[in-house]
Amino acid sequence: MSVISSALELTSPFPGLRPFRPHEDAIFFGRHEQVSDMLQRLETCRLLTVVGASGCGKSSLVRAGLLPALRDGLLFGAGSDWKTVMFRPGTDPYPEFARALGQSLPAPNPSDSADWTSYIQAMLLSGDNGLIRVVNEAGLPQESNVLVLVDQFEELFRFRSVAQSSTRPTKNAITRMHLLICSWRRCAGKADPKTIQGGCVPAE
Repeated sequence: MSVISSALELTSPFPGLRPFRPHEDAIFFGRHEQVSDMLQRLETCRLLTVVGASGCGKSSLVRAGLLPALRDGLLFGAGSDWKTVMFRPGTDPYPEFARALGQSLPAPNPSDSADWTSYIQAMLLSGDNGLIRVVNEAGLPQESNVLVLVDQFEELFRFRSVAQSSTRPTKNAITRMHLLICSWRRCAGKADPKTIQGGCVPAE
């Protein structure tokens, strides 16, 4: 007679030190009040900054809190059809932003998809309404919404600092960074990004 024993392997569903992802919203707890606050702010202003100490959960709050709430249609008057454009500025913000837009937004004509990213970058550089033009020309359904999520937004200011201290010509680089920020502000209407902030504090 043999006895077969099996040990049940239990694994934690939580991600550990990395940020939560949008599909992990079912195990993301304790931020309902902050998500509700962000939705209320977005109802009156489409430019929202989330600030807080490093490691307090800003990325998780947005990715596993705000994004699923938008997907569920919880932003009043906006519906549930959202295209999310995520990117990090890095050391070359314009190409990074254009690449993210090209990957997330469909080209107006599928046959032009290969040149879509280059066209987007040209539009972004055309003026502070370039982003609006890109969204309007993308092949999106009429009721679609577009959310631009800039992770590590402070890299834009580090980019400017590096550009100013560089021995290479920097005027165009700094001008382009300023243009990029102005385009986001134009999309948000009259809102001042300094006053539209979503606080993020460590969970108790």
